[in-house]
Amino acid sequence: MANTITPNMSLVVPTVGSEAGPTYANDINASLTTIDQHSHVTGSGVPITPAALNINSALSMNNQLLTNVQAVTLYAQGSDASAGSLYEKGVDLYYRDGNGNVVRITQSGSVTGSSGTITGLPSGTASASYGAGKFTFQSATSTSATIDGGSIILRNNVANSKGLTLNPPNAMAADMSFSFPPDSGTNDYVLKTDGAGATSWRKWAAPTMQVFTATGSSTYTLPSGVKYIRVRCVGSGAGGHGGGLTTPNGSDGNASTFGSTLLVAGGGSSVTSQGGTGSISAPAQGFAISGGMGGAGGYNVSGTAPTGGQGGGSYFGSGGQGGSNSGGAGATTRGAGGGGGSGTTAANTLGGAGGGSGAYCEAIIGSPSASYAVFVGTGGAGGSAGVSGYTGANGSDGIVIVDEYYF
Repeated sequence: MANTITPNMSLVVPTVGSEAGPTYANDINASLTTIDQHSHVTGSGVPITPAALNINSALSMNNQLLTNVQAVTLYAQGSDASAGSLYEKGVDLYYRDGNGNVVRITQSGSVTGSSGTITGLPSGTASASYGAGKFTFQSATSTSATIDGGSIILRNNVANSKGLTLNPPNAMAADMSFSFPPDSGTNDYVLKTDGAGATSWRKWAAPTMQVFTATGSSTYTLPSGVKYIRVRCVGSGAGGHGGGLTTPNGSDGNASTFGSTLLVAGGGSSVTSQGGTGSISAPAQGFAISGGMGGAGGYNVSGTAPTGGQGGGSYFGSGGQGGSNSGGAGATTRGAGGGGGSGTTAANTLGGAGGGSGAYCEAIIGSPSASYAVFVGTGGAGGSAGVSGYTGANGSDGIVIVDEYYF
């Protein structure tokens, strides 16, 4: 054979000693021209393999697309790349835009928020993610984030659910904090605050009561666990006047007190038939109501015996009934005045006036002491009978009632 043809570029290679010139020279020239124009595409040389490449500087694609890439494996860098770069730093993917802004694309194994969506995410370790029907906010890896916002609207996880809006107070002098107990509590327990935002569970307990009816001095002792008390007391009623040609007055009622001067419910008057007055001192907070006035007695008209006046009614009920002979006692109602005694059919006789009732006091003591002095007033004695008349009735004793509340 005078020559052979190469398989990759179809070059004409003269056979030494077989192909004569000038054909030999022409084939050599044509083959060299083809070699000078080869591009390593199919039919123009052997394709270049990665093993033949030694890329040791930036490789430009001359503004061309890179197509049919199965995957891109990035080199983990220790610092941010130049503008317009997509790169891996540490274990996450980043993009640096044309203005040099660093945009974090992945974080903690998922896609992170974009710049402007949630501040702090592009350069920090914070994250906001959604999955399994819930949003998760983190300030750092595996660390929950605090959410600072306005009112919160809660809805059921169904379509078109109505919303429950939780609003902070309109005016707050300072930031407030409210923390919950570490457990869900027990049946019949209620949530209690310490006044500084910390809460705890406390078992509900019904209020209790101590009632002081025995006249004279005694002592109130605060039971364990009581947080505040309500004190109610009424002074004793005055005795009613006797009836007859004269109407002798009886004895005034006596005050009932709690804590000596803390609550003072004065007794009713027999002389004037006026009700007693009360007073309340700090730290107790409440109100006082004056006792009721005793009624006036009747006058003998046309030979009819005059009846006595009714005793003044207390906060707890009506006073003693005016007598058609002797006056009716106010003993059935605590603090009531005694009724006046009646006159007889004798000329010019009078019915005695009723006694005034004791005052009423009611107050709350928010931080009660361990004990208090208690005094229950004794009812005033009825007036003696006048000439051609009957005796007045005794006023009723006072009372002190303490209601105890445990939270």
